[in-house]
Amino acid sequence: MGSDRARISYDRKQEYRSVVMQQGRVTVEADWNEAQLLASEETREEALDFVGPAGTPDNGYAITLPTSGFDFEIGAGTMYVGGVRAHLPKAEKYSQQTDWLDAAIDPDWVSVPAKAPSNNEYVYLLLREQEVSGVEDSDLKDVALGGPDTAQRTRLIQHVERLGTTGTDCPSALAAAEKVWITQGFAFEASDMRVRPFGRLEVGFVPTGVATPCDPAAQGGYLGADNQLIRVQISSTGKGGLKLLWGYDDASFLYRVTVDDPQTLTLQAAPVDAEHIPQGGQAVEVLMDAAQLSNGQFVAAPVGEVFTLGTSPYDTDSRKLTLPSALDADYGDGTKKNPGPAQVYLRIWQQELTFTAGTAVTLGDTGAQVTLTSEKNQPFRVGDYWMFAVRPGTPQQVYPERYQAAPQPPDGPREWICPLAVILWTATPVTVSSCTNPFDNLVNLTKRKLGGCCTVSVSPSDLASGKSLQTIVDQYIGTAGVNVCFAPGTYDMDGPLVLGSSHSHFHFEACAGAVILRASPNAAGNAASTFLQGLVVLNSATDVSFEGIQFQLPLVPVSSSTLTAVGAAGSSIVFSIGIRPVNSTDIRVENCEFEFRRANASLLAIGILAGGDSIGLQLEGNKFEMPAATNRLTEFLPNIRSATSVTVGFSLFPTVVSSAARSESLLASGVAAQVVPSELQQASIRNNTFTGLTLCSLVYADVGLVGVESNTARSCTWGFWFLTLPALAYAENAADIATAAPYSAEIQDLMTHLSTALRNASIQFAAGMLRGFPLPAAVDLSKAISVTVRKPATTIKDAVMLQATLDRLPAAAADSVTTTPAEGEAAALAGENIVISTPASGLATLNQNFDIVEKQAFPVRANAAIPLALHMADNDISTAGTGAQAGLELLVWDLGTNDQDAVTLTGNSFIDGGALPVVLIGGVSRCTCTGNMVLNEGAGTGRPSLWLYPVAVTDSANSKLKVFAAAVTGNVFRGVARLPARNVIPAPPAPMNTWHFFNAET
Repeated sequence: MGSDRARISYDRKQEYRSVVMQQGRVTVEADWNEAQLLASEETREEALDFVGPAGTPDNGYAITLPTSGFDFEIGAGTMYVGGVRAHLPKAEKYSQQTDWLDAAIDPDWVSVPAKAPSNNEYVYLLLREQEVSGVEDSDLKDVALGGPDTAQRTRLIQHVERLGTTGTDCPSALAAAEKVWITQGFAFEASDMRVRPFGRLEVGFVPTGVATPCDPAAQGGYLGADNQLIRVQISSTGKGGLKLLWGYDDASFLYRVTVDDPQTLTLQAAPVDAEHIPQGGQAVEVLMDAAQLSNGQFVAAPVGEVFTLGTSPYDTDSRKLTLPSALDADYGDGTKKNPGPAQVYLRIWQQELTFTAGTAVTLGDTGAQVTLTSEKNQPFRVGDYWMFAVRPGTPQQVYPERYQAAPQPPDGPREWICPLAVILWTATPVTVSSCTNPFDNLVNLTKRKLGGCCTVSVSPSDLASGKSLQTIVDQYIGTAGVNVCFAPGTYDMDGPLVLGSSHSHFHFEACAGAVILRASPNAAGNAASTFLQGLVVLNSATDVSFEGIQFQLPLVPVSSSTLTAVGAAGSSIVFSIGIRPVNSTDIRVENCEFEFRRANASLLAIGILAGGDSIGLQLEGNKFEMPAATNRLTEFLPNIRSATSVTVGFSLFPTVVSSAARSESLLASGVAAQVVPSELQQASIRNNTFTGLTLCSLVYADVGLVGVESNTARSCTWGFWFLTLPALAYAENAADIATAAPYSAEIQDLMTHLSTALRNASIQFAAGMLRGFPLPAAVDLSKAISVTVRKPATTIKDAVMLQATLDRLPAAAADSVTTTPAEGEAAALAGENIVISTPASGLATLNQNFDIVEKQAFPVRANAAIPLALHMADNDISTAGTGAQAGLELLVWDLGTNDQDAVTLTGNSFIDGGALPVVLIGGVSRCTCTGNMVLNEGAGTGRPSLWLYPVAVTDSANSKLKVFAAAVTGNVFRGVARLPARNVIPAPPAPMNTWHFFNAET
């Protein structure tokens, strides 16, 4: 509320630093007020320099959503806004803000919606500086002096506001909000977070006399007898036109009133003298309370409902004031049914006048006139005010003098805006993207001793008092490059760390000692299910890295509803995932450990489970380990309900998203589904160690350039598998292919071994779960392929891609392998009883459904989107397994038709002892294999080592000649090696006409 001042002497342009009192001089309140302003503005500008436009040291004003409804909570804490320190002592709900009691008449108020908003919302903090008088807070009066008021106080009124937006992040939402604010009469200045109104006011005086060509009109002046500070305030910009209020004494006279009825008010205290009794013709403003003070009293609202009083409106005996018309119902009617606000006030003005922008308006009989204009003809804003002093001793001057020199911006109210968050109501589930900027105090900064690379340092003790790793990290959204440094210790997480596009360029590093991220031991039931997607979820993030961190994979029992969604209801399955990147690029995981754990149920555990596009992935120096006490793999599943353990270091799979309640329902004709394809490109898997797992990698994707170098695998069941889309979908079509002499037996052997691997119940279990595994919330589906499922025939005959690949296999694939070893091998295979295993009926149906959808989503393509370019060098893969299921330290099965697909093997060691080939590569058009050891250490004859089946390509010089590009030199083989023919024209003499001559075979 206005204060009774003599004049305003503070002028920032003067660059004064302080006020110096002198002996024997008169002291006036203007000097004291200017001293206060000089000091406070210096402090504010220093804070602005140190902190920046806005920042919080304690995650203050954090926006969190409730478990239900569409309200939200505002967290307690501190926020610096434009150098002004705002503090919220305790958390509040949006709908229950103690500084927004006048919400009923505030156009900025948005009621809490009863149903989910159809658009997103931008949440921001509005700070308004407001004076508080002794009428509002009676504690400011001194009873020792008989009760008069003395000095007034200033206070920040805080509104956390919500504004509908089409923006999806902080920058876009702010840009949209700025357009709305312009229509409300102000601009936002991001450099200091100030609200800059467009209105301008210039003061002059009514000219006197009649102007002639020779003599201009004489300039008038102030006609009053008293020294006055006049306040002018915008009161209306609506249908009634532009209006202003003006008043003497800075319009500081305020009374508490009681609403007797909509037209009658009772002043709770008599006016101080007859001069301040409400007079006929005067303008009065009825105000409701705006904010509650800690002592239970209230601060008046800055604007209210204006009336021009009629003749003799006030009765001095009863202190009753009669209004010319009824108050708005929001102010109450004096009854218990509608009591209105806790406190109502009456403010005294001189007049309310209509004005036109650019035209002078005379203020009563003062002789002064004001001209209001607006920058670029933008709107005026209700509540903006100006204060200028006039003196009878200098009637033609105004103080401050700048009011006569040029149009001036409003003196108040001073306001600041601070963005807090964007609520993505349109996302599933609803998410909150923080817009605040955190900063550390000097004590914390000097305690780090970690050098200058850490943006934020985190210790296990920081995850307390409602803080989580998520809330700590989210404070730095919008910062260019964030390094999160972990102090040693165990970090118990109540939920996964979710990193989206706004977390791009975030890097997480263990500084020294062991850093363990794990699900909180207290997380059980629904809390545990929050980790279904893993400890860390990356959704469309770019350039995020993890270094030196140990991930203790959570064990998440899947609820019956989730099992139904993946078509395996009634099963007992535990999922366990470390990092879950989906549609994320340039993700780096270095020198981390992934600790797998056993479960008393069927377990599918994956260190890093990727989805969608995985571009620029780098896995280097990591350890993926199942503790030695756990068997590497129990008996392969006779059915899905038998407990098993399928553990994978790295996996990438496409995802089927269906509207069907159960995946079995995909067999029904007309069911709508979407397939999110998977792509692995520009990836590097280097210097990692895999111990005790089922598979080092299981990749089912469009595979581009991938380097697999210097990795070590021990005690794993299988090694690295790379299946191109849609190879898995055709695994069951072996019976549908047509193979002609002279190599039909060769192809049948190939398909028998492939089917043995791909139809193994464990692989079926993993494939069924991963193809239907849910995607993270709000994942980008722009690349998803829509499918309307067709009704399949009783026997699936859709093997076009498979047939096309097999037709291109070279007829002389086993050119130098004699009949005897082949027969011996067949006998050995028969002795091992290798057949196409039959998974449980539930798994078989589930995967068959996914096969149908994938065959429609990935039809025959002339060329894959990217050529396969797999480079494997210096890997040491030794599992020493035995039995019918052992082997396949490397499996590459390519159903693509790109004639540039290539695999390069250099200096690797592959050792196993089973009936499956140690290395099986099929379907690629180019392959080199140099300096490798491929050893099948199993007993008996005919054990397979390297099986290489390149496809033929058309020679550009002779379109009728089909050749295949393969070279196999300098390798050591133990076991039967099936190598392609050596394409040399003219053909060299035996034995140099085959690649076997250039290798050592035992």
